Amino acid sequence: MIGHARAFLSAILLCGAAGAAAQPVLSDMTPCREIAKPTAVPDDFSLTYRSGPTHTDWGTTTITIVRASGLATITEQRRAKKPGGPREQIVHDRKIAKTAVQHLYATVQACDFFALEASYWNRRVMDGSSSSLQVTAGGKSHMVAVHHYGVKRFSTIVSELNAALKN
Repeated sequence: MIGHARAFLSAILLCGAAGAAAQPVLSDMTPCREIAKPTAVPDDFSLTYRSGPTHTDWGTTTITIVRASGLATITEQRRAKKPGGPREQIVHDRKIAKTAVQHLYATVQACDFFALEASYWNRRVMDGSSSSLQVTAGGKSHMVAVHHYGVKRFSTIVSELNAALKN
């Protein structure tokens, strides 16, 4: 009887694994338009990128803020070293070249950031990491959160942000 129960349980697990593998990957692969020549950046332009674990008490959360002036602030919030203890926070300021800020803003426009949905969430995944972008420009502000969901236009902006920070 125990052998039959194990065989039955194995069959259920195999069916479940096959069903999970057949599930589609959630994504929006809409590409950005061609990036135009960098244009004037609005004085109120700011981009805030946040990435880290879904649960704030796991791992490190990084918050990067870039302003029209080129000032970039990168804040790393690390989990407490012991339960109930304070979170460690490290702040770095950087200066990004004006041309890099212009290109970043042009990328936001080419990717039609303000038309993206507010949330892309794969509800089958509860843990892991998540990220968000908030952009303010020309008197408008919009935030997009992504949790285990591929969004090409979002990723393109993040890649451009990372490139600007490296220079």
